Amino acid sequence: MQQQFISRFQELGTPVGPVDVQGDIQFQSHFFEPRGNFHARLNYPAAPAEINISVSHPVGRWQIDDIAFVENAR
Repeated sequence: MQQQFISRFQELGTPVGPVDVQGDIQFQSHFFEPRGNFHARLNYPAAPAEINISVSHPVGRWQIDDIAFVENAR
C-alpha cells in the first residue's frame, strides 16, 4: 500500500505553486505525547488535491497514524 501511495504521487508530478499547509501539534502533558494534524492543498497541473495527515510521537519516534489523499478536490 505504501508503494502504491508513493507511485501515485510520482505520477501526478510536481505541484504548481506553493503548497498551503495548515495544522498544529498538541501535547497531552507538557512536552509528552505530542499529536499533530495537518491539512495541505496541492495544485497539480491536472487537478487540485488535498492531503490530511495525523502524526504522533508515542515512544522514541514520530509515526503517521492516519493519512488521506483526495484527488480532484474542488
